[in-house]
Amino acid sequence: MATLALTGKGAGPPQDVDPQAPEGHGDGEDSADPAEHREAVASARTNADAIRHALIANPGADDSAIVTWLAQFGREVNRGQVYKVKRQAVKRQVA
Repeated sequence: MATLALTGKGAGPPQDVDPQAPEGHGDGEDSADPAEHREAVASARTNADAIRHALIANPGADDSAIVTWLAQFGREVNRGQVYKVKRQAVKRQVA
């Protein structure tokens, strides 16, 4: 699994990204096909697993952007869940 750099709040995805094509930021960082993301999110056993995938696919995205990105793939989470997963990842990096 990729290591997450979770410092600060990130800028989130650009405003000109087509909401019908959730391909990460749209800035070329994420090379996965939207179908691959859809499959990964759908097969995630827990919301935390789906959030971890979203964080890797959208580096630097803020909590609200992660919630929106996952909703585009049919996974409903809230900002509190995203925050908790980020916090746990940081704790694991420090430990």
